[in-house]
Amino acid sequence: GGDGGGGGGGSSAEMEVVARGATAGIARDSGGVYQHCRDCEVLELQFDWTLPVGYHYPDESNETTYACHGFDLGATIRHAVEFQPLVDNKDVLHHMIVWTLPYDTRADGYFPCTSMPDDAVPLWTWAVGGGGLRAPATAGFPIGGSGSDGSSARYVALQVHYDNPTLRTGISDRSGVRIFSTTFLRQHDAGNMFTGTHIGGRTGLHLPPAMKEIEVRGRCKLDSLPFPLSVFLVGTHAHKLGRGIWIEHWRDGRMIGVYPNTPHYDFNAQRGDAANFELRKGDILD
Repeated sequence: GGDGGGGGGGSSAEMEVVARGATAGIARDSGGVYQHCRDCEVLELQFDWTLPVGYHYPDESNETTYACHGFDLGATIRHAVEFQPLVDNKDVLHHMIVWTLPYDTRADGYFPCTSMPDDAVPLWTWAVGGGGLRAPATAGFPIGGSGSDGSSARYVALQVHYDNPTLRTGISDRSGVRIFSTTFLRQHDAGNMFTGTHIGGRTGLHLPPAMKEIEVRGRCKLDSLPFPLSVFLVGTHAHKLGRGIWIEHWRDGRMIGVYPNTPHYDFNAQRGDAANFELRKGDILD
């Protein structure tokens, strides 16, 4: 976040707010440290556990662990306007996603979540090398709500993918995310959209043997888009064999854009690229 007040004063105020808000709910940023959102409150969602855990699926080894924990973001509808990753054990952390769910999973404690249910919606994503995410000044990601108004963003699950190829034991981690949110709702709602290929299955991603290079495409035609979408950030994600990822944007039989502009992929630098384009009904992402 930005630092307002200058020098050590800004840093001290930030540390104080985080200390009050860590794992205990929401704490008000009464000092107005964050110039872009003076009325923001701060919430932290964090893990606190040791690997390996004892609930791996039969087809998994301790090398790969997908774990979730549920949180309640409260009955008040808010706009989340900034997300900052809290990276603790970078040696095993592969990616993190906050999913909104229409039901409370806190009673499940830590639970396996290699696949998320169909009614889970991604709120925030992070992968190795990534930084924070700040929404445009006129937009925010909806969170919270009683549910009676159709909101399904009160309950969330923080999903963490751990990669432990050396099968070390006794690894601890307290990674998570710091969320800045406000009750002063902005003009537009922000959200996430995924496009690409499935992993596995008949139509999924397959790498044949003895190939030096292969190109895999996943096409998404936006036939059901109810209204135009303004895109402000594009991020890419693959594992360590990925060398280049890009999205071709087609409209009326003509390619009108390629995102990101530099389609070179580095697993250790998975940062989102700023964007400014519109998606319309009938567009194709390839």
